[in-house]
Amino acid sequence: MKKEQSLFASQKPFACAKALPKNALQKSSGKNASQSPARKLPKKTKRPKRRYILFSLKQGACTNSKQAFDLVLNRFSLPERKRLGLWFIEFNPENGKGIVRCNLLCLDEVKKAIGCIAAEFGAKTVKTSGTLKALKGK
Repeated sequence: MKKEQSLFASQKPFACAKALPKNALQKSSGKNASQSPARKLPKKTKRPKRRYILFSLKQGACTNSKQAFDLVLNRFSLPERKRLGLWFIEFNPENGKGIVRCNLLCLDEVKKAIGCIAAEFGAKTVKTSGTLKALKGK
């Protein structure tokens, strides 16, 4: 035990690499600021534009949001959902209305798929918007 302590005691403490000059922490202004190279940041990826689709089902066709989720989203495979940017936002079983989000470029494809839901459920798109606020009503 004492040997271990003596090993650690004999080691020198770590030395700092270089001390910063006093003016390094001050804000640079004037000529010095223009001389320092600008830090290059990576380009931001462009997020695709999204659209929200308000759809309606026959009243009583779905008793909960899980059934509506299965009815609408199971028409697409998982890779298709990712490509479409498809996302189930909400469903109200009382009035049979729900909201789905998708990418702008795939809007028509999603509308057609909702329209193709069996006639017994009576699915149709009511309104399309760029914001949830406009769909829900202020």
